[in-house]
Amino acid sequence: METFVNIIGWVMAILTVVIPLPQMIKVCFRKDSEGINKITSCIYCFGVLCYTAFGSFTLGSTGEKLIYISVSNLLCGILYTVMVFFVFYYDKNISRKNLILATLFLLIVFAANIICFTIGIVRKDWYISNTVALVIIGASTGAFTTGAYIPQLLKTIRYKRVGSLSMTMIMLLITINVAYFIYYILLFNNSMIVPMVWTSLATCLYVILLSVCVRFRITNKKQAQTN
Repeated sequence: METFVNIIGWVMAILTVVIPLPQMIKVCFRKDSEGINKITSCIYCFGVLCYTAFGSFTLGSTGEKLIYISVSNLLCGILYTVMVFFVFYYDKNISRKNLILATLFLLIVFAANIICFTIGIVRKDWYISNTVALVIIGASTGAFTTGAYIPQLLKTIRYKRVGSLSMTMIMLLITINVAYFIYYILLFNNSMIVPMVWTSLATCLYVILLSVCVRFRITNKKQAQTN
């Protein structure tokens, strides 16, 4: 059982790192970020930072820090920050002032990811031991990453613009959330209840978003062929 749990842990770590890549590649290839909600991008970016900090100051079931999870969160945070920069950079309607402000925000998040990871790994004696604090921080962090895609879903439904959205990234998000849910079940204790709730809600949200994207993409393609 322990080996199986470790395998799932490594699979989650690898998938976490590659989450931003499909969206980054698509935006750079198209040189257009129309339809991508910037509020969603920034909130999720901050949520990944919270996970980096949380993971760097949390002990695993063995009583040691889970280095591979911290590393995957760090790399995901860095890549996601770069991806969000391209989302702003390729926005044809963004003002220079807003681009500068967005870049400053992303630089702060970028630096904070590295600082949190470095301190958490170097100072192995610095960790959160209070169970209540762990539950509260974990719940707050899950709220950021789960709720982040609500603005994206609403924008997609309203404007029906899905050309720049990466469905591959959404499928990755679904896959990793399912993997996390299995992971939480295998390690189940009372502290896992809140993460399981957030994971379930996030999975439902991503499935709805993916369904909406598929529907609008098919509809838009048919309209283009008709015209």
